[in-house]
Amino acid sequence: MVSKIHYFTFPGLNLSREESKSLSVSYKGRPTKQEMMMVIAQVRGITVEEMSSKVKTSEIVNARVTYIRLLKDVYKYNKSEIARLMGKDHTTIIHNLKNFDNRYKYEDDFRLTTDIILEKLNVELCEH
Repeated sequence: MVSKIHYFTFPGLNLSREESKSLSVSYKGRPTKQEMMMVIAQVRGITVEEMSSKVKTSEIVNARVTYIRLLKDVYKYNKSEIARLMGKDHTTIIHNLKNFDNRYKYEDDFRLTTDIILEKLNVELCEH
């Protein structure tokens, strides 16, 4: 029996290369964490694998902070829960959430790209 090769591993998330490439659906109800990561990666122009890497290029960081914000707003996770899920310290999550809020407020390109992600996922940001 041939087992499925997972190109991306994240706590609670395993995607094959084919799964990470295919996403063009609109969601009804709350998207899964896997679906959120796939849409974010697709719109930001990166792979899902890159989101979990230690690479810090701007698009990869943009994808990570977007995912963290959506975990907070869509799943209502607190900072400690997000930190455990991401394998990070809670202070890193606080920094990433502030980073997201500032960039969404002041950077047009970041906001427009994030709005495309929100539309594809059929979710909204909460007011903070």
